[in-house]
Amino acid sequence: RGRYDDLMPCYLPDGGIAFVSTRRQSYSRCFGPNFSQRWHSYTLHRMDADGGNLRILSLNDVSEWFPTMAHTGEILFARCDYIDRDAVTHQNLWSCRPDGANPQAVWGNAAPSPHCTFQARPIPGRRKLVFIASAHHAITGGPVCLLVPTVDHNRLEAVTRLTPGPFPEAESSRIEEYYESPWPLSEKYFLVAYSRDRLIFEGEHQRNPNPDNALGVYLLDAAGNRELLFRDPKISSTSPMRKSTVRRR
Repeated sequence: RGRYDDLMPCYLPDGGIAFVSTRRQSYSRCFGPNFSQRWHSYTLHRMDADGGNLRILSLNDVSEWFPTMAHTGEILFARCDYIDRDAVTHQNLWSCRPDGANPQAVWGNAAPSPHCTFQARPIPGRRKLVFIASAHHAITGGPVCLLVPTVDHNRLEAVTRLTPGPFPEAESSRIEEYYESPWPLSEKYFLVAYSRDRLIFEGEHQRNPNPDNALGVYLLDAAGNRELLFRDPKISSTSPMRKSTVRRR
């Protein structure tokens, strides 16, 4: 409770909960009044399952997002890292121990594209991850990608696009469709949120926002085929609901 923003919780192996929060009350060097009047940074925190023993895990001076558990027992999360670099292209994958110790870059900290490695989740039984290649100046959305960090910590040889389309902003600002929130069932099947509406970027979003009802829940396979599982029947769209097949690039 209170005046803080507490977001994106995930369970830890010991029963605790990791999340990102503004409770550190640090000032972000990014964002502006179109996002918040407070300009707070979101960084990793944790608490016990009953809400007690709440403490800070990260003293990063910008923001962090999307914590999840790796098979190694570490917390995976996206971190905005401005140190000795530009302000846009480095919001990629990091890890730390459940007590916040040993933070380190996992993938993409020196890669200019994609700009953001968001919503990463480990694939059951594999040393692979799935994530959304997202833009810095837009809501989370983009192609679904498979990542094998052991191939290389920064090169795109470690990434396979499971769905077609450019990396938003890094390769194009015309994104005709996009995905969010991948949940791997296996290496071959994933639950995803998918929008047939184009991705609207930050400058346009203020006058013509991305619709809240743009997304449906789909089953996606590793070849890029998707099948609709759920979409609110009240939602209208520019194209009819149907089973969709897309070719992998």
